[in-house]
Amino acid sequence: MKIGFVGLGKLGLPCAVAMAHHGHDVMGYDVVTENMNKNPKPYHEAGFNGDGLFNPILAQSNIKFGSLEDTVNHAEILFVAVQTPHKPLYEGITRIPDERSDFDYQYLCKAIENIANIITKKTYVVIISTVLPGTIHQYISPLLHENTRLCYNPYFIAMGTVLKDFLNPEFILLGGIDDDARTH
Repeated sequence: MKIGFVGLGKLGLPCAVAMAHHGHDVMGYDVVTENMNKNPKPYHEAGFNGDGLFNPILAQSNIKFGSLEDTVNHAEILFVAVQTPHKPLYEGITRIPDERSDFDYQYLCKAIENIANIITKKTYVVIISTVLPGTIHQYISPLLHENTRLCYNPYFIAMGTVLKDFLNPEFILLGGIDDDARTH
């Protein structure tokens, strides 16, 4: 299957590598590493190559890197793993403040808008970025058009063990309003 990844950070790149190792034809794009050419900053993944260094796994994969347009046009299924940062007060180590705050969706919305401007054929778009309930309906769906089949598939992984967690999930959660997208 032809798979695209938009967002090749600590979540997207290990997941793209895992899909490539399962025999899929994977192409990826990231705005920060447009000229990645299999030489990204080092990622560390537990249990790989003795020292946990991620780059040898990437070097052995058949992932291709391209522009956003190349990646979108390549993909039958396009996974979006764009950052949705939160305020420093919500880093997960200290007690959560009484005042609640949502994630920052500006990067995700911009990526979806750019993707929608490129899609010309039926494409399954799967958001794997972290979002709160209601975000897809409020912010993402209005940016898409009739050629887009949208799903939400959050990955319950821990940074540093993304490959292990992705390949051995405790459970898989998939949501969407399009029956075609959910069953494909």
